[in-house]
Amino acid sequence: MPTTNTSWSPPQAIEPIHPIPFPATPWIDVFNASEVVALGDSRFLFCDNNLNDSLVEMVIGSDGTLAEPLIRRPLQGLPEGAVDDMECMALVEHEYGKTIFVSPSLSNKIRKGFETAPQRRDRAKPSAARAGLLRVDVREDDSLHAKLIPDFREWFVAYSPKIGESAEWTPDDAGLNVEGLSWDPTSRALVFGVRTPVPHGRPMLVRVKVKDLAAPWTLENLEMLDPVFLNIDVTGDEMGVRSIEYDPAREASLVVLANSTSESEAPFLLFLWDGNDKGEVHQFEDVWFTERMRVEGVAPGTVAGREAIVFVDDRGGYQLIWNEDPRLEKKSK
Repeated sequence: MPTTNTSWSPPQAIEPIHPIPFPATPWIDVFNASEVVALGDSRFLFCDNNLNDSLVEMVIGSDGTLAEPLIRRPLQGLPEGAVDDMECMALVEHEYGKTIFVSPSLSNKIRKGFETAPQRRDRAKPSAARAGLLRVDVREDDSLHAKLIPDFREWFVAYSPKIGESAEWTPDDAGLNVEGLSWDPTSRALVFGVRTPVPHGRPMLVRVKVKDLAAPWTLENLEMLDPVFLNIDVTGDEMGVRSIEYDPAREASLVVLANSTSESEAPFLLFLWDGNDKGEVHQFEDVWFTERMRVEGVAPGTVAGREAIVFVDDRGGYQLIWNEDPRLEKKSK
């Protein structure tokens, strides 16, 4: 099992991954990028906590820099104010086309006045705008059309016993906070990467099967499967899932783990999970990030026909690593 702890130090002489800042745009003041998916060759979409009605497209050139200005892509059909705090996305290519599933954090907001209190145990009713699950269909003209299950959070909590009373707390009290979403083509299930809670110190993946991709987007079309707990040795600060995305080339999911709460000092690390129920993972031990980069999105894709993994930075930037990079080689134990 990989060992993760606060005394972890980057491998000597291994180049860290530095973020490239997003350029200024007239339609957002501060970027807070979360999940990212590959829409096509060189084209990637990311969601941003500060945009609740749109996704953002970036086109990356063969040299790894942005080839075009960032493009704001509105979510058509989404009622105003229906979604807040979009944190994660999963792209599914199927016989009917392309679909992007988008989830907010499903978290409780911290009430004003509770931010610095030592015991914040805030049992506030969760925001309705953080309770839904979006299905976004990509039309032939590239427009994005959204459908919303508004009461998804209540269903998610009711059918996830391990969530327990954490659904009543705020994220920094280890309350429910979802930051990753992936698609498992084998089980045809959405895989939610949970940042908190972290039962028994093992990061949790909650799997929700979509019964029929062609059926109406309702709770009746969903089925809860057994969760998976990632098998890591926790000898230091607690880690939660910060991003997850399926990689067809590796037939496994790329998973970013890092600090579960703001008090944790666990670093951002990259793992590979092949879908096994035991939660066994492989750590890319030579992949590490500069301290200022908070990786909240990871996506495999191609850039100018060349396979790469793209990361987006919570502080407003991105970077990629080419698939042939030796840092991505699996090492024999």
